Amino acid sequence: MLTFDPIRRYGRSLFYGYLAAVMALATWPLQHPVGSANDKVNHLAAFAVYYLLGRWSHPAARTRWLLLSGLAYGALIELVQYFEPFRQCSFWDLMADLAGLAAAWAALLACQTVRNKIRIRAS
Repeated sequence: MLTFDPIRRYGRSLFYGYLAAVMALATWPLQHPVGSANDKVNHLAAFAVYYLLGRWSHPAARTRWLLLSGLAYGALIELVQYFEPFRQCSFWDLMADLAGLAAAWAALLACQTVRNKIRIRAS
């Protein structure tokens, strides 16, 4: 049975809008040199947000599918950038994407562990 959940619906709209915005930014002409440390931090942050929004908007999704879809999305971005004259495809960008996904996953796992310990002590 399907139920109407406006919070999840809003979350999914935000998630897919975020994907479109990231793709637009990834194909925009560069404002900083390619390969700078700032570029890797941007990748890490963007994919940490991807994982957090994905977890919020699709709570039933398995972790491995969120991680794999995030990595596939990062690979798609790199593939598109390969064909852009003002961008370049980089393995290290993909690794920064993976690091962002892993960091968000680890942070949520740590939060859940702490929450569960607090609940056990409270009961």
